[in-house]
Amino acid sequence: MSTLRLDDVQWIGTHNSYHTAPPVTLYKQFDDRAVAWDYTHPPLAAQLDAGLRALELDVYADDDARFASPLGTIPPETRDAFKEPGLKVFHVPDIDQGSTCPTLRGCLDDLASWSAAHPGHLPVFVMLECVAREVGDRGPFTFTKAERWEDRHLAELESALLETLGADRLITPDEVRGSAHTLAQALASEGWPLVDQLRGRFLFVITNDAGVIAMQRARHPGLRGSPCFVEVDETDPDCAILVLNNPVNQRETIDRARARRVLVRTRADSELEEVRTGATARRDAALASGANIISSDAPAAIAGVAAARSAGKPAAKPAGASPPYSVGFPEGATVRVHPRSDRDDAGLGIDP
Repeated sequence: MSTLRLDDVQWIGTHNSYHTAPPVTLYKQFDDRAVAWDYTHPPLAAQLDAGLRALELDVYADDDARFASPLGTIPPETRDAFKEPGLKVFHVPDIDQGSTCPTLRGCLDDLASWSAAHPGHLPVFVMLECVAREVGDRGPFTFTKAERWEDRHLAELESALLETLGADRLITPDEVRGSAHTLAQALASEGWPLVDQLRGRFLFVITNDAGVIAMQRARHPGLRGSPCFVEVDETDPDCAILVLNNPVNQRETIDRARARRVLVRTRADSELEEVRTGATARRDAALASGANIISSDAPAAIAGVAAARSAGKPAAKPAGASPPYSVGFPEGATVRVHPRSDRDDAGLGIDP
């Protein structure tokens, strides 16, 4: 068995992994915002087939099917999925609801089916942003108000994870903590488990909303019994994963977290700015940083699908910005031994 541990790995993933671009007809009303949303990812299984092992899902509570009539046009099968109550996966109510898997259970079913067909795959990291975004009304448009997360929604989320993937395919805080009192103590003394012990499994982390994270921690003090990790401050005893999305301004914090064996997710690009302009400073900083998960709207593995349309306008291509912007490791790898590792194989690609 290899001695490679989970924090010795660096892998590439997608931001808003479910996302499909909103209709061009909305650009006249929401042009500034729509420019940043003008990308489409292939379905989750296709991303996994391409070797990506890090995903992000925006999850909305939805007790009453309130998102069933968005302003923008979406495919009939997607619209039908919004007609049933239950946790939903999409970006922004009404104006950016395009999703390859509009229900959380649908997304998880896709992951479970793919995993069953690919036993022994590398661990897949999945961020769950439990959100309640709202859009301020504009002119004649009145937008759907998002539902606030409550304890029952977290219970629904946990049930979805356990019923679709099963406990045996989840990497949990209890497993990483072992006999230590806290996650932080376990990482300091033992580190993350060996990658080969985690193959065929998924690691979920709840991020983004401090209130939702507090509720999850109240449900599971010390995260005992929780199927998910949570994003908390680097000094917190429950800290095992941090989201530090600016690899330029947050490099010192990222490196400090790596020294403590905390997994870090960062972003190589944001709002499609780098995708449109071809700028690479942020991407290069992410690749060189201590981060483990590098998220992008245009991973090289699926760049042909995820390319921006720049809101229906030709993408800006400054001199020297060829080939088009994308994020990848040398020789087409999507996962590699972390280049900051002290291992002899640091920087080498890993079969995902």
